[in-house]
Amino acid sequence: MASSFTAVGDVMVDLRVVRGGGTHEASIRLHAGGTAANAAVWAAAAGAAATCVGRVGDDLAAGALEAALRARGVRPALARDPEAPTGSVAHLDGELAVDRGANRALAEADLTGLDVDAVLVSGFALLHADSAPAARAALAGASGWTAATAGSPGLAERAGDALADARVLVANAAEARALTGAEPEEAARLLATRHDVACVTLGAEGALLAADGTVIRHAAAVGADGAGAGDAFAATLLVALVEGLAHAEALARACAAGAAAAASADGWP
Repeated sequence: MASSFTAVGDVMVDLRVVRGGGTHEASIRLHAGGTAANAAVWAAAAGAAATCVGRVGDDLAAGALEAALRARGVRPALARDPEAPTGSVAHLDGELAVDRGANRALAEADLTGLDVDAVLVSGFALLHADSAPAARAALAGASGWTAATAGSPGLAERAGDALADARVLVANAAEARALTGAEPEEAARLLATRHDVACVTLGAEGALLAADGTVIRHAAAVGADGAGAGDAFAATLLVALVEGLAHAEALARACAAGAAAAASADGWP
């Protein structure tokens, strides 16, 4: 029987623009994205019955996101916000512009699907003040395994006890340093005193997993941070842990998923 998985957090429209040679020429591509959406599709790819919980606007983008999630086998549980637009991120010649839109208004009333084997909460939802109460409620109200990502180094610096209810924590090296003040291996050890399992992703150098007083390293590339690699890693790791795989095997699967996401045009399987 497939494990059940819910991702809670940001759901976004991802617009990628590369200017061409002419004055107005450009290559423009539109993708579904956001940390919760990314995690949910990778959990589904790992064999879980996956749900994506988030908040979107009452607009065309919301419908497109719901359709994209369903096409990947994910159940969308997206509350419609009549006042805010669906969140979006624009990539323009290497620069990012982000409008979290309706993600800012994520509310406890939006939460559903918490009675599952695993709940993964995005650090962006958990560590931004506006969405934090709902995200923290998702961790506290989950019935099975709980996990969180660290969001970004800037968010991690002010995390306080917001991550305390996560049994599993996934952070990249910069985020782990912001949380602990330590370099990756020592940071993983320190984080494992606060969580059952702590992972520090290292991009092309792989990842570390700390648990039960030991640190395991897997050298296969997770891929560059961003492009959904961290979300793929976290979701795949959590599904593997729920299924009872040994830590080394769970880490190997997570690294493979992260590398695949980084190599994908849209970060999805």
